[in-house]
Amino acid sequence: MRSLNRRTALTMLVSTLTASKWIRAGAVSLYTSELTGWSVEVRGDHLLLDHTVVEEYPHGTGERFYLSSINGSGKAEISFFDDTDTPIITIDVLLAEFESRTSHLEVIERGSVASTTYALVSFRAQQTDGYYYIEVAQDVTGNVDMLQGFSGASTEFLTELGFARDDVTIDGAPFLGAPVVDLAAVVSAHQQRLAELAATPVVNLVAFRLYPAELRVTSPVTVYDHYTSDVLETVYFHSSSGAANGLVGFLRDDSPTARDVLTTIVSNQPQGEQPPEELRLDVSDDDSALGLYLVPGSAGDMAMLIRVTRADPDFWRIESIAAPPDDMVGECAELTAGTQIDGVPLFDRVDFVQILQSLSGS
Repeated sequence: MRSLNRRTALTMLVSTLTASKWIRAGAVSLYTSELTGWSVEVRGDHLLLDHTVVEEYPHGTGERFYLSSINGSGKAEISFFDDTDTPIITIDVLLAEFESRTSHLEVIERGSVASTTYALVSFRAQQTDGYYYIEVAQDVTGNVDMLQGFSGASTEFLTELGFARDDVTIDGAPFLGAPVVDLAAVVSAHQQRLAELAATPVVNLVAFRLYPAELRVTSPVTVYDHYTSDVLETVYFHSSSGAANGLVGFLRDDSPTARDVLTTIVSNQPQGEQPPEELRLDVSDDDSALGLYLVPGSAGDMAMLIRVTRADPDFWRIESIAAPPDDMVGECAELTAGTQIDGVPLFDRVDFVQILQSLSGS
């Protein structure tokens, strides 16, 4: 089985399997595989068949069944491949396809037992951590290889896999009824390693080049970019959820007041159909200003908190946090707990609960 985007001069036939091939009895659906003659039965108590495809490509034929949990995160695949690829190549292709839909993928365990090749990976996609397991049995009948794959959120993976075993059978055998590795033990060990890493904070020290200051970032907050020009230097970081971003920086600017600087920053923000809406502006004196804004966006509104303070006669210090409005209080708490400039937390002495009250009426 080869990835579609790696095929050249490919003639592919994708056909939704016709209703005449299905036998329906109550909540049970039964299909007979074209490549093996085996029956695939889906009870429909917890999983439903999304769709099936038959792929014709220069080096063989693939027959694939895709299923999804009704009330959970589980997704299953059963596929048969009559082609020249080895199980290792098939798994490489499947992992490459899966990785393209994730923001992070890590191989936990991979290998072969007798004629079965397998891989278990952890992934992060759409702010959800999960596991993906693939097993390919070679030459289950003639030249046909069989793939069984299952993915789900970390907290639901084993439970959802259990439902899939209850709901789905292949030639009378439960779906992934006897994987060649002890998935429960491997997942448990991986979760323990993650817990140990989380208990050991990772500290990242970032020295500014434009202004004599040092940013200390402690996990789970993570630095993801550092920008420097002749007049501006900023360090960007995000929260553990990935839903909130923050920055701290220094700007060389001769504006007379912090309010002037803040107004310029907001007016230069990328704008969609509507400009940012000012929800609150606190100006204590010429050297300090704090603003709260609602920024419309096609993917949803974001709340943005910005503070500008004078660092010295030539530089202004800028601090900002942006997050979905409903999550702003919690995200601000995490980001400020994990970031310090020269030993002082970002947004020090700011009462987030009080400042962010304006969001409730927005």
